[in-house]
Amino acid sequence: VSNAVRHGQAKTIRIAGAVDAGGASRRLLFSVANDGAGFDLDAVPGVGAGHFGLQGLRERVRRFGGRLRIESRPPVKVSVELPMEGGNG
Repeated sequence: VSNAVRHGQAKTIRIAGAVDAGGASRRLLFSVANDGAGFDLDAVPGVGAGHFGLQGLRERVRRFGGRLRIESRPPVKVSVELPMEGGNG
């Protein structure tokens, strides 16, 4: 959220979340969308330049066995899907 305001000059930010209990497993789904300027995923400074945001996010999602999707063109949206322990109920 802070990067959307700081770097993308976003005026509106929407955060959404849900638990998908359909099927054999449960998943936590959430997203952060904004009306900011967007960015070029290939040109984002990385860890070598002292920037840990996207790389840190990727690593955390991977550690939990989840999936990350980044739509970097306006409207910008970052979506995360994480598996949840336990069955339905």
